[in-house]
Amino acid sequence: MNPTLDFDSENSIQMTPSPFLKGFTLYTKEKCGFCIKAKNVLVAQGIHEYNVIPCDEYLQTNRDLFLKQMDDFTLNPQHRTFPMIFYQCEFIGGFKELIGFLKSFPKTTDSVDWKNV
Repeated sequence: MNPTLDFDSENSIQMTPSPFLKGFTLYTKEKCGFCIKAKNVLVAQGIHEYNVIPCDEYLQTNRDLFLKQMDDFTLNPQHRTFPMIFYQCEFIGGFKELIGFLKSFPKTTDSVDWKNV
């Protein structure tokens, strides 16, 4: 799912979509290698349904507002790398943290070669 830009009608301010309540939400950038790897790892784990929020336009339109909103979502103002990954609205972290999370995730299989993802 790729949401369109949302605007606050009163203030004409671009609003970043919140993380989804169910499943994984990935905030990504178009040419981000770790964003691509994160999607590939989810698929390798049998997780084919996840939400992707492309952030390039948000960053170009109003970077400061976007980063403020991401600080609010992540509760971690120090996290500035992509992807920014959530599971059921809870911030996991980036690609490295996703790997750790999936190792304890119920759908994880032992067949994934983690060094080659």
